[in-house]
Amino acid sequence: MFSGVLITISVCIFISYEVYKMISDGLFYQEINKLITLDVSIETISEIQKKEKEHRRNFYSIWFNFLLPTVLTAIFGAFFLVGGFLKEIFCDLFV
Repeated sequence: MFSGVLITISVCIFISYEVYKMISDGLFYQEINKLITLDVSIETISEIQKKEKEHRRNFYSIWFNFLLPTVLTAIFGAFFLVGGFLKEIFCDLFV
């Protein structure tokens, strides 16, 4: 049962990250779209590139904060799941 809880936590963290990423990307592209519709000049392109670099930097800092707990809970959940499975096989074969 503990393995199921850990794997569920891992999936919930992953889904939360994907929802955050979807909202963040949507807001970013809305902002870029506003800049493009106003003016397409060299200054606008430079501003878009700056905003894109800032968006990527923010994205990667958040990404690691979601990645670590997602992977750790998934690994521990899989470990407990496989351990429980092997324990049951061992008990069935030798007891």
